[in-house]
Amino acid sequence: MEAVSSARLPLVLRERNFGLLWLGQVLSQGGKQLYQMAVVWWIVQSLPQARSGIALALFLVTVAAPSLLLHRRLGQTVDRSAPRGLLVGADLTAAFSVALAAALFSVHVMPVWGVYVIGFAVAASQGLIDPGLNKALPGVVAEEDLEVALAFQSSTQSVASFGGAVAGAVLLSRLGVAGVAVLNALTYGLSALCTASVRFGVSAPAAVEAVAADSTQKVTEGMPFTRAALGTFAAVNFFGVPTLLLLPLYTRSVFHGGASLMAALESSVCLGMILGAALGPRLPKPQSLARFGAAALGFFGVALAMPGLAPRLAVLAPALVAAGAAIGVLNVKFLAFFQERVPAERKGRFFAALQAAVSAAFPIGYLVFGFLSSQLAPPSLSLIQGAGVLAVSAVFLTLRGVEVREVAA
Repeated sequence: MEAVSSARLPLVLRERNFGLLWLGQVLSQGGKQLYQMAVVWWIVQSLPQARSGIALALFLVTVAAPSLLLHRRLGQTVDRSAPRGLLVGADLTAAFSVALAAALFSVHVMPVWGVYVIGFAVAASQGLIDPGLNKALPGVVAEEDLEVALAFQSSTQSVASFGGAVAGAVLLSRLGVAGVAVLNALTYGLSALCTASVRFGVSAPAAVEAVAADSTQKVTEGMPFTRAALGTFAAVNFFGVPTLLLLPLYTRSVFHGGASLMAALESSVCLGMILGAALGPRLPKPQSLARFGAAALGFFGVALAMPGLAPRLAVLAPALVAAGAAIGVLNVKFLAFFQERVPAERKGRFFAALQAAVSAAFPIGYLVFGFLSSQLAPPSLSLIQGAGVLAVSAVFLTLRGVEVREVAA
């Protein structure tokens, strides 16, 4: 009876090591969400409306850049490092950087370029987290629990962002930007403590000289569908991720709201991703990931376009939940596929390449949509987003033949 009850517990409660790892990342990512929301609102409030869109775009480009520019070295570092030291060190570096930001904000001497520099430093250290977790995860949970663990892991950012978005407006108004930065530094420290308590059942790291900073083509050698999927994800993110740029603009220029409304809209996306991640392991394994991916992206594209057709809050919030759910399901199924296909000795470099592919379109997307935001209203930009994702969905469907050849090899 006790064994049955234990089996029914969620994985984060049933497996202590995984629970600590997940809790640590929820804390650190939740604090990061609070801090970034505070900085975004600080930029919006500090600059004239004509300059705030491009300034926001530049900040978002800055925090996306390390995963793109440094992905080979990040992957190499993950493959040659023990997971505990790697993950703890990344969180402590981020804690120090954000503590410096708190000090500058508290004495009111933070320049706009300062948030870019500190944002880059935090992003560079945190760029080790996703590939490090993906490489370490098979050594933390049993094989039969891996897909459920991947669902929890893929929802970590969403859970943290949901909580951060819900609490963000209240905490920002009470603590100010400096107080929120202090809170973020503390959450990074708590995350480091949680991770330091985890037992990682993984093999010893490879020797430094045996792990080259390979190109994505080399890392995905023999996996043509996997390589093509990485490029397709970059195209999806070019159109999808600028939603984070559009939500403050919807809040300010369409709905004439404040930070609390912006937080509610951001939490809608996160809620959808949480629901999608929970649904993902319950769905059967797709017979064709190419077709499954095309269908999920088609749903995502329609959801993104809906606010452009009807720019009302009653449409935007449900559309954001639907869009997040589509991406949440897609993440779980593709992460499970990648864990199955990629050899263990290449996983650090592969997941760093995946992170780079996901980040590759961020700078261009943010800059293009940041420029367009000064020319077009947010609803028009939503229509462009939706049409772009639908086009990528059609391209994804053409990968079916490549998928068959890779799986058969």
